[in-house]
Amino acid sequence: MGVADLRGIVAGELQLGVSVAIPVPAEIVRDLQTAPTLAYLEAYAALNAQLNDIVTSGAGFLRERGYRAIANTTKAVHQDADWRTPLPHKTVATRAGLGWIGKSCLLVTEAFGSAVRLSVS
Repeated sequence: MGVADLRGIVAGELQLGVSVAIPVPAEIVRDLQTAPTLAYLEAYAALNAQLNDIVTSGAGFLRERGYRAIANTTKAVHQDADWRTPLPHKTVATRAGLGWIGKSCLLVTEAFGSAVRLSVS
């Protein structure tokens, strides 16, 4: 996890973002070399649920201490007609120092490459 300065990126009062990354298990990634698998679909859903819990808890923790915080969960993220979001998770992650954007346009981390799931508070 890391904290990102979002000044100049988003309008309004929310100037900081907390990015959380969870690695996709190596065996799931290895099996994807041939085709998408049921195990990947299940891991994808489980990791997203885990991230939703983490960022929801994190936002609640911050609100209890008087900060304005929102959890950018899978239920809260809205895409436009081009499937773009106002503040992509990978933008917050790069600004938080979790990695960089690679040739694939995905976040690449030093430890796990692009085999991570992301969420933001």
